[in-house]
Amino acid sequence: MHSQAPAPQPSTTTRQVAVVDCGTSSVRAFIAQLQSDGGDPEILEDLSFPVDLTDAFVSGKLSRQAMDGVVEAFVNIARRIPRRRGRQSRRSDRRRGRLAD
Repeated sequence: MHSQAPAPQPSTTTRQVAVVDCGTSSVRAFIAQLQSDGGDPEILEDLSFPVDLTDAFVSGKLSRQAMDGVVEAFVNIARRIPRRRGRQSRRSDRRRGRLAD
């Protein structure tokens, strides 16, 4: 009797995502890797940058210093996100309606 080859396992693809929370006292970001098979996400980075946005709730306006702090936090977060290589993947992502770098 001949043994059959095992059935091929479906390939699991991964993609990285970032979730950013801009609060009154900090900008937090989680960079995670998601699996197409629905498995648990793997947290790659857990980042936190202090900011002070409390004055905006009193005055209704963000100060230049507060805005600069938020921009600096986002720049630092962006630096931690790995960049994709190749234009084809960016074009494909745009066609599918996903944000690309």
